Amino acid sequence: MTAVLPDRWLNELSRASRDLRLVRGDGAYVWDDEDRQFLDLTSSGATTLLGHNHPRVSEAITSQLSAFSGVPPGFDYDLREELLEALSFIIPVSLTHVSFTASGSAAVDLAIAWVASATDRPRMIAMQRSDHGSGIGGRGVSAGRRLGEIAGRTLEVVRVPFDDLEALSAQLDQRVAAVIVEPVQVEAGVRVPANGYLASVAELCRSAGALLVVDEVRTALRMGPTLASAARGVEPDIVCLGSSLANGMPFGVTAVGPSISRRARLARRDQEEACPPLVCAAANATIRTALGPTLRTLAALTSERLQGRLRGLRLGEIREVRGYGTVVAVETSLNGPMLLRRLEQRGILALPAGAGSIRILAPLILERREADNVVEALARIILASRPPRRRSTTAHTADEAEVNLPGRALRRQARVAL
Repeated sequence: MTAVLPDRWLNELSRASRDLRLVRGDGAYVWDDEDRQFLDLTSSGATTLLGHNHPRVSEAITSQLSAFSGVPPGFDYDLREELLEALSFIIPVSLTHVSFTASGSAAVDLAIAWVASATDRPRMIAMQRSDHGSGIGGRGVSAGRRLGEIAGRTLEVVRVPFDDLEALSAQLDQRVAAVIVEPVQVEAGVRVPANGYLASVAELCRSAGALLVVDEVRTALRMGPTLASAARGVEPDIVCLGSSLANGMPFGVTAVGPSISRRARLARRDQEEACPPLVCAAANATIRTALGPTLRTLAALTSERLQGRLRGLRLGEIREVRGYGTVVAVETSLNGPMLLRRLEQRGILALPAGAGSIRILAPLILERREADNVVEALARIILASRPPRRRSTTAHTADEAEVNLPGRALRRQARVAL
């Protein structure tokens, strides 16, 4: 029987394509429709924390699917209690109430609604170059736009430079309801603030009576046992988590303390639709697996190796290496899209991070040998991008000789940090 094709195909809006059609994934790797294998250093936009098709997550989803995939609103089931227990290991003890959402963006929007409902102050402070997701509220605070009619009120958004306590202090007064901040600005090129920055932001908020909202959608469980804010000794008033905690399934969490939940005037509504059983199973398995000591040790060793070897590359084209766990940005003097294409040709997928930069969002399961392969590939690409130099009859440097020599010499130069 011949399949009937539609008369026309719909076009999807606002979606860029890298002309690579992926068909399956396993662990840290994906394959395209020509059965070519790629090391996936995108983590599906920082969401697949454990890589693709992780056995524990897949088993949890399959097991739940064989039981039931949906429940009527208002009914409880055991797995939700298990998920709340798992979240209790990573959410600060001062935050006692959680709401589930369908994404990290929705978690940020809900956090903004909590702020608007719990206080009468008219302003929020956000950081320049921040990225708080694709929701209406998240886009508004990222862009510094006025937020209209959230929980019956409008909020004016003031933006200040990230990692600049003086600028924050100058704007933080009695009109500010909350400050929203990412512990690390991943989308802005993995911008890691100075030591003590987040703790100082928390102290400034306390002094001004403002709430501290920490957006951990991209940083949760990426380094250390729990959250980036917890690793810095900070307990925010509101924390936002995202789909990485369900290994890419649509999931988000907004956690608040009892004082906010008492003051807020948000209408109560059921949250079952935001965390259906299959998503609940994936989140429960992902969190418990990511908290395992073996995986934490592996991730710590791999991230240390990846960042250390990248910083050890003695190549003038590399201007800076910034990292937080297995999330790394390499800023170069070269063309960023060219670097991404050349990496793809070598079987490695990475993300852009500005005109001359690339981002690596590796899953926690990345192994050290794979980190070594990434460093070597990047070094070889940079060396090969150098224009050929006319050989002089006089003596030339060893570096010039190795740049112009193929094969073994080039490989030796590329392994300078290995």
